[in-house]
Amino acid sequence: MIDLSGKVSIITGSSSGIGQAAAVQFAQLGSIVVITGRRESNLEETKKLCLKHTSDDKILAIVGDLTDAAVIKRVRDETIAKFGKIDVLINNAGAGSMEDGLTASMEIFDYCMNINVRSVIQLTKACIPDLIASKGAIVMNSSILSSIAWPTSVYYGMTKAALDHYVRCLAVEYGQQGVRVNSVNPGIIKTSIFEASGMPQERIEEFMDAAAKDYPLRRVGESEDVARVMAFLASSAAGFVTGQHIHVDGGFNKSTPRHDLFFVE
Repeated sequence: MIDLSGKVSIITGSSSGIGQAAAVQFAQLGSIVVITGRRESNLEETKKLCLKHTSDDKILAIVGDLTDAAVIKRVRDETIAKFGKIDVLINNAGAGSMEDGLTASMEIFDYCMNINVRSVIQLTKACIPDLIASKGAIVMNSSILSSIAWPTSVYYGMTKAALDHYVRCLAVEYGQQGVRVNSVNPGIIKTSIFEASGMPQERIEEFMDAAAKDYPLRRVGESEDVARVMAFLASSAAGFVTGQHIHVDGGFNKSTPRHDLFFVE
């Protein structure tokens, strides 16, 4: 049984999508949750959903952009000030992009790198001493595109590949101090990342239907599919699991996908 009772879990990017689903899942499993996001109204919605399963004194909401070092400091310091420890760090916040390797600007590269890698490293470094003290767990939200070369997602895939290597290095470096570090590597999940990354709205539904046909399970994923695996990796049920990249993709990485799905005219 997965039980997170008494654990203090920071879940970044929890104002929507996978992060929101993770916050609700963790609250259901008894965890104290620290939720973060850039959109205050969306973060309030996440808090309301969590309150169906927990009490107000077990939730801390922090609005801010994690590319700002001051916000990262606030997340760590306010968590410790209110709850006294950090047991779990879910580095979920991320950004996608759609570009090709020739025409994509360096501004897009910097945008993806700052959110998907730099901010993750900064927050992890801030929390590592507390995670060592609690013999805690870190879970990164990576992607199947960290290991699959995919047209129009060059920079995004690069940042997720960097994140996977960061997982491996942290697992080796801090394992002897009791800290476990893993990633979830989702496939195509129904979230707002496609709109945010520039895919035209009229193509998204068509894309989802076509993509599902390439999945061995014949469906694309839901945020809850990923959240449940995050909860497992954060819990003592995964006590001998570290340095791993768990594909939550309906078997997509084992199939022969149609690369043309991601081309946008």
